[in-house]
Amino acid sequence: SGYPLDRLHVLGAPRLDALANAPRWRGPDARADGPMTVLVIFGGTDGGQIMGTVRPVLNSAAYYHFIFKPHPRSSVQTEQIERFLSVGQRSSRGSTYEIASGDIYRLLANADAVVTTYSSAGMEAAALGYPVVTLNLPDFASPSGLMDMSGNVRFAASPEALADALQASAATTQNNITGDVERAFFSRLDGNAQERWAETIARLAREHSAS
Repeated sequence: SGYPLDRLHVLGAPRLDALANAPRWRGPDARADGPMTVLVIFGGTDGGQIMGTVRPVLNSAAYYHFIFKPHPRSSVQTEQIERFLSVGQRSSRGSTYEIASGDIYRLLANADAVVTTYSSAGMEAAALGYPVVTLNLPDFASPSGLMDMSGNVRFAASPEALADALQASAATTQNNITGDVERAFFSRLDGNAQERWAETIARLAREHSAS
């Protein structure tokens, strides 16, 4: 673009380097006796659709603890989630839930499975080995790369399918597909993404700088 190298600011890829140090899934044996913890990650525009799919499972099954993580730029936040989940008669057999904020990797460390749609956080969770359920919602396009994956990634388009996918996730064991997912999405999570970005941008600047 004509900028000299001494004016080139490299922002790099700090999120990928943070992901390199994020906790990887420890397998089903790491879960203590108690409910299966399911981290539900909203995208920017799909909070209502996600809740509509999760609520029937939340109300009917007692062996889950759902953690709802709103997207910071979504209009669906704590108040709207509480109002939505309070509609209708909750069964005494229902699961527990909480609404969380803050660092996604801290929440991920406590999760047994992750539910998402197109959020890149679902791709990150899959690359770290976590069982992921991708909601393929009716009339809602999901451009996520998760749609092309298999292994620990499952799909659900209804509350019934979500319940089945979560039950299958509970029986998931660690396997060697994690490395394939990591390479497919991020090349490699080694903490050096910023350096690679800087080298690439500097090389492009040299190749295209005015002589």
